[in-house]
Amino acid sequence: MNLFFARLFGKLMTAEKAEKYNEQLVENAKRFRKIEASEEYKEFLRLKDEISRASFAAKKKEFLSTKEGKKTWPATDEAKMEQRFAELSKSADMLFIQKADVRQVEDTESWSLTFSADFTDASLAKNGFKPGFWFKNPQMKSDFSYVEEAQAYLGDKNVETSHGLLSIITKREEVSAPAWDSRKGFVMHDFHYSSAVINTGDQFTQPIGKFVAKVRATGKCHSAIYLVGANRFPVIELFHFNGKHLTLGFTDKNGAERINVKGINASDWNLLTCAVNRQEIVWSINNREVFRTKNPLPGQELYLACQSFAPAKNGGEGRLDIDYIKAYNR
Repeated sequence: MNLFFARLFGKLMTAEKAEKYNEQLVENAKRFRKIEASEEYKEFLRLKDEISRASFAAKKKEFLSTKEGKKTWPATDEAKMEQRFAELSKSADMLFIQKADVRQVEDTESWSLTFSADFTDASLAKNGFKPGFWFKNPQMKSDFSYVEEAQAYLGDKNVETSHGLLSIITKREEVSAPAWDSRKGFVMHDFHYSSAVINTGDQFTQPIGKFVAKVRATGKCHSAIYLVGANRFPVIELFHFNGKHLTLGFTDKNGAERINVKGINASDWNLLTCAVNRQEIVWSINNREVFRTKNPLPGQELYLACQSFAPAKNGGEGRLDIDYIKAYNR
């Protein structure tokens, strides 16, 4: 998918505009309910019902059909109700609630925040993450690398958290670290780069819902935020920058389905949303839907993971910046 022209002609929001739009939806829903419960709105509805009745129209017609009636109509209770209704109809609150999309209000209200990492606290644990990979069996080694990749994972050494921003930094350096070799098992291996992987497996999992991240990435390495099943499948990419462009999709035991997204600058802040229900998965960038497909493993508990990596032949430095990650459920 190419979003170049959508961005060029203003049909694709910036991350900041998408955030403000989403915040406004929440404020609109609150305002809608506040007005709905107000005495003014109850009066508005009562008067609307009164003046829309056939008996009201008949009485008004009867008064206005004679000269003396035209003079006395303004003093009647009916005319006063009509005047009051006209005044209320022009008020900002009544104009707002009449134009409001009730379905949009109900949809906005239906989502509850279930996880939030805004990195205002420097502690990874307090943001719900820990370094390394995650496995069901806590006895399994979680802090290791792979011999077929260019980088060594060194715990949280390459993770920086400051000023409400988490960064995973892939840098060039000669290091030796434990690595998994599919033929030999765990071995000590020499790497030319270092990086990090972090996950929420111990503190947060959720099978369905809406997952949102504000993120940017630079460099030649791969930077990714993804959802992972307890048995390591499926892997659903919330964000994946491969050093050239964004890719979105999933991988399961039967294969992979993904798309390349062009026309997006990964070094800019982008708001990535992945909505997962039992039937399908829908991806959006800055509130614009870009891809949807069937959910390959509905009901699987999913945890969040973030990492930077590179094939051994294509190593490179890079940086993944995350402003926040949030999850919602109905």
